[in-house]
Amino acid sequence: MNKIASDVIVVFQDRSKWIASFFTYKNIQTLREKNMSTGECINGAYYWSSDMVLIDFISRKRVEEEVEYLLKEDKIAREIAQILIKCNEETLPHIREILLGDAYDWKYSCLAFVVEALPKETDIERLAFNPSQDEEALFEINNEARNILNSIEYNFLN
Repeated sequence: MNKIASDVIVVFQDRSKWIASFFTYKNIQTLREKNMSTGECINGAYYWSSDMVLIDFISRKRVEEEVEYLLKEDKIAREIAQILIKCNEETLPHIREILLGDAYDWKYSCLAFVVEALPKETDIERLAFNPSQDEEALFEINNEARNILNSIEYNFLN
């Protein structure tokens, strides 16, 4: 099978989803050549697709490797964080649930990427000054929470 594009849906344990369109470099070149001849996209001057990921070749194994890398490097977490920030009033209860829960990777991502949307409340203070052993040992969430409090000029003598 020589696929040159594929839509990918990643479903996380909490049932949230990340969707992307994977294109090969060859597919982009083919689209550009087609657009040059048809006049689309200003005669092939540009190509745009939301949630596009470029990849050398498409196979299930290769896409899984890329998604695993994106997850490891927090690329997907940052993208999801941007969605959460835009919907802050609706999502704040869910973010609070993550901060109070046991999903340490999600907890870290919320602190690292979404905290601007959070009010200065006790959730961040608890993570900074009274983290569980796992929060502190596994992900150093307490350090990230303290960095956030420092960045918003939190008065530690409160």
